[in-house]
Amino acid sequence: LRSDIMFTNVRPILDVAALPDGTFVAGGWFEDYLGLNVITKLNLTTLQVSHLTSLMPVGFNEPGFRTIATLTDGSFVVGGSFAGIGPVAPNFINLVRFLPNGVLDTAFRPANTNNISKIIAQPGGKFLALRAQDIAGPIGYITRYNADGTVDNTFSQISSSNNGFWGMAQQTNGTIWYGANGDGLRKANSDGTGATPVDTNGFAGKVFVAQDDRIYYAP
Repeated sequence: LRSDIMFTNVRPILDVAALPDGTFVAGGWFEDYLGLNVITKLNLTTLQVSHLTSLMPVGFNEPGFRTIATLTDGSFVVGGSFAGIGPVAPNFINLVRFLPNGVLDTAFRPANTNNISKIIAQPGGKFLALRAQDIAGPIGYITRYNADGTVDNTFSQISSSNNGFWGMAQQTNGTIWYGANGDGLRKANSDGTGATPVDTNGFAGKVFVAQDDRIYYAP
């Protein structure tokens, strides 16, 4: 706990990621002084705080930024539920990438993004994206994207059979663990094949991998 660091107008922060330069980026309902949802960059050495961009979230109570992951080249991907970002709104929806210098990557235009609940970085700039249920239907998906935002078709996309996905984690051996609303905890191979129920007792909202590679989840 750093008693020398104080933030104002802070509402729920949903995710934080470390950058290669030692700074951190945070997102969620993290607001700037105007009350806008922002991606916030934190330098805990110099105690500097900067806001990268403002966001126009979908709906009054919708948290714009839900998940952040740092990729191997130092860029970082942000997912959530939002209709647009910065001055080019609404051209960027639910999944965006920022370059290592914090500039929005306007060439990054992934498809089929729906509401993104969790992103996990993988080698080579690839990343897994857990898509919650679409507003038009209950099905959610886990998709792997290439560094340029195209879908990695070598990964067998995982779909839910009930009310979408929520938590997701990956062990060091590549096994993917994920929570499905109504279907409990499941797991799949690193390539998306072999989806298997583990605990079918209802809802599994959060899934984590600890340093000892054990899986923890909130049923």
